[in-house]
Amino acid sequence: MDQLTSATTVGIMKLKGAKNWNVWKFQVGVLLRGLGVFEIAEGTRVKPEEEIDLRAWLKEDSKVQSLIVTRLSESVMLHVLTCTSAAEMWRKLHSVYEQKSDTSIHMVQQQFFQLKYTQGIEMSLFISKVQEFQSKLKQLGEEISDKFVMTKILMFLPEGYGHFVSAWESTSDERQTLDILIARLLVEEERLKAKMDTSEKSVALTAVKKNIKCFKCGHSGHFKKDCKNNRGEAQLRTVQLDTLQLPIVLLDT
Repeated sequence: MDQLTSATTVGIMKLKGAKNWNVWKFQVGVLLRGLGVFEIAEGTRVKPEEEIDLRAWLKEDSKVQSLIVTRLSESVMLHVLTCTSAAEMWRKLHSVYEQKSDTSIHMVQQQFFQLKYTQGIEMSLFISKVQEFQSKLKQLGEEISDKFVMTKILMFLPEGYGHFVSAWESTSDERQTLDILIARLLVEEERLKAKMDTSEKSVALTAVKKNIKCFKCGHSGHFKKDCKNNRGEAQLRTVQLDTLQLPIVLLDT
């Protein structure tokens, strides 16, 4: 039982509530089984009547209680203050958090399935929200695969990512990982931003030109230097110059 005395120093997180109940329950259960005392917490090793056996049982039960209590946050500890045995503590924690945990899982799953990409937000923000729900579900004991997360992301990409999705579907299976998908999406986002900036500048320039008035012909939509009338004048000047440069022929008298 010396191992059990020092077990409270093992790196097990403190139970903070329903959000980490499943992970905490798993860690503590594994530890107690490894120490051979899980039956005491579970209540299957009942309190004996023989005095010699009773003393040994009470000693073990007290140490299991100590292990449980030292792995609880102060707010959670309030639920077990009136408990007098490790089994009673274990049952109490189950009654408080087992149902709450199931409810939390259902709520997080709903939020995960309802999450959609909103036009205009950063792609990195959308991806981080999806991964946040993946992490929450893992903490609640409901781990979802990276494949499922990739499907979720690809389903809700904006219309401009159609070519990206087609290219991704043709990628080899070994290259279709969540990390590679995220990296490619962020690159694609930057490419689309640059393309949009160029398009917006072109539209803006067209709009500016529409409001410009030519000082040559008086019409809108072009500068004086680009005016079609300039070409007529240029041709006229060429003809005049050619005329001036005609050779003078002297006639013999």
